[in-house]
Amino acid sequence: MILDITVAVAPDFHSVRDLAAVDDGTLRYVGTVDGLTGLIFDIEAAGVADGVTLIAASPRIDLRRLGHDVLQRLVARGQRTA
Repeated sequence: MILDITVAVAPDFHSVRDLAAVDDGTLRYVGTVDGLTGLIFDIEAAGVADGVTLIAASPRIDLRRLGHDVLQRLVARGQRTA
């Protein structure tokens, strides 16, 4: 199963908290890149899903860069696959 996550990330929660009000029916994450990395790591570790799809909560979010940053952090944590 692939889990869709609508994401809004910034250096601090206060910068993106207004995007938390968006409800598109998916799991939503509002916070930092490190927090998102931890969430994805936990999803895999708990066997909740085989993978995730990141969906931008705002057109200002660069998903390519975000995905790259998260992947690097997962590799640093020792995640076998991402």
